[in-house]
Amino acid sequence: MPLHLFDPLKDLESRIRGGRRVLLFVDFDGTLVPIRDDPMACRLSDEGRDLLGRIAAHPNAAAAIVSGRDLPDLRPRVGVDGLAYAGNHGLEIQGVGFEYREPGAAALAGELAKITSELTAELAGVPGAWVQNKVLSASVHFRQTPPALVPVVKKAVEQALRHHRDHFVLRGGKMVLEVRPAVDWHKGRAVRWLWEKLAAGDPNPVALYLGDDATDEDAFAAVPDGVTVMVGPSRQTAARYRLDGPQDVARFLRWLADVL
Repeated sequence: MPLHLFDPLKDLESRIRGGRRVLLFVDFDGTLVPIRDDPMACRLSDEGRDLLGRIAAHPNAAAAIVSGRDLPDLRPRVGVDGLAYAGNHGLEIQGVGFEYREPGAAALAGELAKITSELTAELAGVPGAWVQNKVLSASVHFRQTPPALVPVVKKAVEQALRHHRDHFVLRGGKMVLEVRPAVDWHKGRAVRWLWEKLAAGDPNPVALYLGDDATDEDAFAAVPDGVTVMVGPSRQTAARYRLDGPQDVARFLRWLADVL
């Protein structure tokens, strides 16, 4: 099981003060902000915006938000200039002077729109279930669905994808099902792509990745020598460290901003 992140901070501080560039990658839901029954109600706190702004503005640091949300939804919920943003599990990326959109996923947007339209109609009578078309991927939310009806939601999604298995894959999350294009791209690939853009020539930066969900495991694996942090209750993970929740994350970001 991973160590608690606050245990090795002295060592991390010495690495940062040694002049190495710091690259901070952090998930949004469940990491920067608590997961809520209504995901549309989530927004970064004023303190969170201030801390990320301080880190991103430091001349020897860069920061990126890596989320399953699409960029038009994600950016205003964070609201910090100077950050890089990776949405749709990294399928779309924007930063200062660069952007990326995974071409295979973009080519499937029309097919995905038809799937989400069919699912929306199919789940119209299921309380609490709703479909979010994020253009490059889709989320089927059931956090507010009565437990007895959750199998109905899952069966409807599987049925909707039965003729599209060559183009889309189904992934589970925290009370959500993710319909994602079957392309070789994920949060880990996005982090490595961003690494090249944000490292500013440092061949060995201090890379930190904080995330709470199964989709973050790809990113943990992509930075095996970095400070990888699983947020939430202890579980099997590729991360080297853990934090208990968003309050711990805020505490760590305060520490990092001060050290920088």
